[in-house]
Amino acid sequence: LARMSPSKRPDMLIEALGLLIEKGTSFTASFYGAPNKEDAVYYDNLRHQVERRGLHDRVRFYPSIPNERAARVFRTHDIFVNCSPPGMYDKTIFEAAASGCLVLAASGDFREVAGDMFHFTDVFTLFERLNVLLSLPVLEQERERDTMRILAEEESLPVLCGRLARALYS
Repeated sequence: LARMSPSKRPDMLIEALGLLIEKGTSFTASFYGAPNKEDAVYYDNLRHQVERRGLHDRVRFYPSIPNERAARVFRTHDIFVNCSPPGMYDKTIFEAAASGCLVLAASGDFREVAGDMFHFTDVFTLFERLNVLLSLPVLEQERERDTMRILAEEESLPVLCGRLARALYS
């Protein structure tokens, strides 16, 4: 769930999904978002990449959605992947976590709060992390979802504002 642009690196996820296909892992994936006018060719190339990798029956593209529908989309998915490069600490990471998704992110900031299991730096590491999460037993998945929800709460705006206020006034 992001703008479909090179800066968000959705092509990285498509490559990792291609590796999952080669391994025989079962999954479906959804990409929600639209490109800016200047990224229309890039978006078309993403769709062609899905075809070339043999992912057309497992990957679906959807248009952008209003922010108020994001939680509903997150609740219908098990894993949320954010490929934005380090330095982009996207709010969708915590919206997805609060909605019950297991989150994988390239953000180093997210790594600091979630740990290595939910962080990746390249396509192969993303593939490995996805493969692990997709093969977790149901009870372990639920335990990790609970951890994600707690993490989202600890990183919520009210909590962060409280930390900032304490830092400013102490």
